[in-house]
Amino acid sequence: MECAYLTHIPSTIADNTIAMCMTNKTEITFDIVYDKRIKNMFGMSCSTTTCEPCALGFYGLLSGAGCNPCPPGGFYQNQRGYVDSGNYTTDCKRCPIGTFSPHLGAASIFNCRSCPTGTDTDARAALDACPCLENFHRTYRYGACQPCPNGVDCTGGYQKLSKGYWWLWNFTGYTGTDYPGSFDEYRQFVYNLTDPQFMLSTPNSLNDTEYKGFLPAVHPCPRSESCLGEDIEASCLKGYSSWLCAECSANYYELFDKCHKCQDKQIIITVMVFGLLGFIGVAYGVWRLDKRTRNDYFVIHLKIAINFYQVLGILSAVNDIHWPESFQSVGKSIQYLDIVRYINVLSPRCLFPGVWNAYTYLYIAIATPFFIIVSTSIIFVIWHIYRKYKYPHSVYHLTDNFLSVTLMLLYLTYANTCSSIMAVGPWSVRRFDVTANGELRIQVLTSDYSIDLQEDGGLTYEINKNIAYGSLVYVIGFPLAIILVLYRRYKRHEVAGRNDERPGTMGIRFFCKQYSNKFWYWEVIDMYNKAILALIANLKDDQASNMTYSLFITVILIALHLYLEPIKAKSDQRFQLLTLVFIIVNLSVGAIVDIGETVYTVDETIHVLHDITPFILLLLNFSIVFVVFVDLLKKIKESLQKNVEDNHDDGNGFFALLQDE
Repeated sequence: MECAYLTHIPSTIADNTIAMCMTNKTEITFDIVYDKRIKNMFGMSCSTTTCEPCALGFYGLLSGAGCNPCPPGGFYQNQRGYVDSGNYTTDCKRCPIGTFSPHLGAASIFNCRSCPTGTDTDARAALDACPCLENFHRTYRYGACQPCPNGVDCTGGYQKLSKGYWWLWNFTGYTGTDYPGSFDEYRQFVYNLTDPQFMLSTPNSLNDTEYKGFLPAVHPCPRSESCLGEDIEASCLKGYSSWLCAECSANYYELFDKCHKCQDKQIIITVMVFGLLGFIGVAYGVWRLDKRTRNDYFVIHLKIAINFYQVLGILSAVNDIHWPESFQSVGKSIQYLDIVRYINVLSPRCLFPGVWNAYTYLYIAIATPFFIIVSTSIIFVIWHIYRKYKYPHSVYHLTDNFLSVTLMLLYLTYANTCSSIMAVGPWSVRRFDVTANGELRIQVLTSDYSIDLQEDGGLTYEINKNIAYGSLVYVIGFPLAIILVLYRRYKRHEVAGRNDERPGTMGIRFFCKQYSNKFWYWEVIDMYNKAILALIANLKDDQASNMTYSLFITVILIALHLYLEPIKAKSDQRFQLLTLVFIIVNLSVGAIVDIGETVYTVDETIHVLHDITPFILLLLNFSIVFVVFVDLLKKIKESLQKNVEDNHDDGNGFFALLQDE
């Protein structure tokens, strides 16, 4: 009995019970033999000969003698020997609303302290102490709560990734003095924080619920659907890999901003062979038509179209359009059509599985000009030997053809070569925080997030960076070499006052025939424009900044075309300006598509634009091919008309089209 301020026990109690008042120093001694008849000593802590009431901060059991401490969180007990149900939920008192007790066995209400910052002060504390406010998290069960960063779900008071976001728990590269922590430690913290059980065998387990390491920084994924989220560990959708799940996995290729599984190698090789034969056939037919009709508008429009699609390929990294779901289904269906489904043959990763990264493409880009020069040299040497014993010929004519074909092939690969070289330069290094406090960072390439530049102490990147520096000689020097060849083989020919056209100059005419005599060098300006756009596409700045730079360069080029009018024919000038305007549309359409993802007010018009804009963009881009196709039909018609005239004049048949001049 707790007598409080009584001076003696009332007689009504003393006459019928053996009772005594307990104080903080009360002890009960008894005979062990006599104790065998006493089955329960509730609220007492007993030794072999002595029992005393449970201390402050403890409560008694209903299964024999013994005391348990009140758990930390929101409980205390300021009475000795208290026992009711033998459970802390009823036998321990609760701290007032807005307070909590962080210590095991709190003995007074004065052990309850105010809830820390970021917690809900209107809720009563329990085992988890004061719960965090909505969108707040903590790293210590009884500590303050901090606001959740963007891209994180803090339900339950801990961080887990939202869908479409990424983080990395690899802190092995940290060299500071603070302890960085680890994923396993945070996972154990989350388990302890969410475990509602208070184990009497480990009464201090609640106090150990603390994570002392770093938390990872959160980043949005370029493809929101590729990052699964909804867990404390980052994971990618099948087919995606690397940092931010930004790259396609092995045996996957990219189509319409999605990664699709590669087709069988046998099918890819077969389609590649037929595609190569078809390309050679079309190229030969175009060449024969050009020789037959001597009308350059088709070749000019073809070159403008090639320039257009080369620039689109360069700027694809700048304007990373996230196609709407309705268009994703179209892309998924297109891949199963008879021809279009094999578009993945353009990706060598399907034919040759292995390490395909920015370094690999750099080596290929550097080797391409050497391969073209060596292969064309071998072919023309063999052709020279063959013609030497069969026909009288001009070595000058052979050299002219060799230069034409070689320069044309180098020109067709120049844009891709520039992109691959610019992708590895120091201007392309992008830094991301690995830890939320910014003490650990990772360095990757803008064009390839799978490359960690700090791997091997940065030695691999330093080697490839120096290779990229050396390759700039080709980026800058090749257009200058074209100026030299154009002047010697074309412009000087006109300066001499000769009106006859040099034989075998189709490749040379491909570069300069569409331009006026004053601007015969203009093709070099267009080539340098591609090199500058390739540099901008790989800058480490954000996508919006790179898009602004690209728009600025394109607008300047349009202004120069409007003011100087370097192209002779008005129709060709209009077609050139049309392609430049379409480039601006391609750069700007990403902002329209992204509006639906950033606006806070739901607007039906915005959603309609979000869905139909990519379709309009695709039609605009294909319209350039349509214009060239119409030109081809016109050229075929002209050739047939000329063939009819020749047949009427000299009796030759339709097959005169296939005869050598």
